[in-house]
Amino acid sequence: LLTKAGISYTTQVQRAGDIMITFPGSYHFGFNTGFNCAESTNFAVPEWVPIGDHANICMCHPHSVRIDMRRFKILLDKYEDDMFHCEGQSLTYTKWAKEHIRKKTKKKANDDEEGLTIARLGGKTTVEVMKLPSRRGNKDKEHIRKKKLKIIAAEDFRIAAPIRPSQLTPQTAVLCLLDCDNDVECYFSGTIVDVVENHAKIHFAGSTRNEDIWLTIDSGNLYLDLGSVNTDHGKKKMRGR
Repeated sequence: LLTKAGISYTTQVQRAGDIMITFPGSYHFGFNTGFNCAESTNFAVPEWVPIGDHANICMCHPHSVRIDMRRFKILLDKYEDDMFHCEGQSLTYTKWAKEHIRKKTKKKANDDEEGLTIARLGGKTTVEVMKLPSRRGNKDKEHIRKKKLKIIAAEDFRIAAPIRPSQLTPQTAVLCLLDCDNDVECYFSGTIVDVVENHAKIHFAGSTRNEDIWLTIDSGNLYLDLGSVNTDHGKKKMRGR
C-alpha cells in the first residue's frame, strides 16, 4: 500500500540484542515473525525539547500518547537548578524525582492539615479558583506555545463537591486541580466536553480546543462545580447538598 501510494520507506530486521532508535517526526510500526519479548523506552536529549514543543497532539482519545511539555520543562529546569546549587554529590534525575515527589506529598498533607487552601464543609470544599490567561486572538503561535500555565489572578471562591458517575456528562461544570508555575497546584473552572473509558475531557474558558485536557475520573483532581460562594445560587446549592 505504501509503495502504491508513492510513500518512501525503509525496513530493518531487529535481532536479539539490537537497539532501534526512532528519530523525531518519523512514523514507524513493527511486527513479530515469531515468539518475541521486546521493550520500548521513551527518551530524549535536550536538543529534542523544541521539537516536543512544536509537536501536534491528538486529543481525540484519552489514551493517545502525549507528553505534557509544560510540566516536562518545569521539572527539567528545576532539576538543573537544584543540581547547579547542590553542594554535595549530584543526584540522578530518577533519585531527584523521587525526593521531589516525597517533599511535594508531605507539603500537600501539611497544607490540608493546616487548612491553608481549603475549608471542608460536609464533604464540600471551598476553593480559590484561578483564572487562565486568555489566548484567543493571539496570532503569535510561538508565544502561545512557550507560555506557561500562569496564575493571572484569583477569579473567585467556588464550592467544589465530589462528582458522581451520573454527573459525568457533557456540559457539566467542574473544577480541576492542576499543576501551575513553581510546582504549585491550583484550581481552575472548566466544562466536561466528552467522557471516554474513565476519562473526562475538560475545556477551559478562554482556551482553545487544542488546549483541552483529559483527566482520569478517579484521579482526585476533578470536582463538581456548585457555583460561587458569593452568589445566592452557590449558597443554595451548598445548603441543598
